[in-house]
Amino acid sequence: MKKKITIIISAMALCLLCSCGGVTSAESVSSKLSCYPNKEELSSGLCAVIYDNAPFTAYFSIDESNRNEELVFSESYSATIDSFKVYDDTDFVFDSYALSDIDSDGNVELIYLIKHPESYASFYVVFHEDSQAVSAYCFSDRLFYIYDDNSISASFAASSGIDYFITSFDEERVKLDVILSIDGDDFTVRGKSVPEETYRNELDSLDSSRNPMPMITAK
Repeated sequence: MKKKITIIISAMALCLLCSCGGVTSAESVSSKLSCYPNKEELSSGLCAVIYDNAPFTAYFSIDESNRNEELVFSESYSATIDSFKVYDDTDFVFDSYALSDIDSDGNVELIYLIKHPESYASFYVVFHEDSQAVSAYCFSDRLFYIYDDNSISASFAASSGIDYFITSFDEERVKLDVILSIDGDDFTVRGKSVPEETYRNELDSLDSSRNPMPMITAK
């Protein structure tokens, strides 16, 4: 009887070790991840993506037409960490990460900086879980920064860019709260047209109150 109890307890312990939230095991983590959070830092869906190579929906190719209200990703595909690609290139590695509630919905997003080992190309990918489904949004603007106050600054052409907060993720659509924008000689602050000097002053004030989000790298 004692032997039977011991076997049952051992089996239960093994199940706990193998589940998300248990002991971290690097053996099941993709080699494309240079570093990754502990299981207890992640929601169940994100944990499965990182530790079990579970599938997620990847969104990329941002539509340029309506950036002052939302970002619309025109392409998507089912991916895993191992199969993740940017414009058909699968050589990107997940270089460093941060955890933050980007859309202020009470759930933490996993933000990765991905890099190409043979070029200077790099992008941010934001993993978001909603109703047990995980989506990954690839932000491929020429200059893209996430700050410690969860604001984002993106430049997608010369003299064209926006500073914004993300308010929600909804499949291929990401809703925005735009703080500042510039498009050639057009400047806005909170959606209102302003002179360039006002825009520059507001940008300086914004930059003085935030710092780039610290990213965690491999130890």
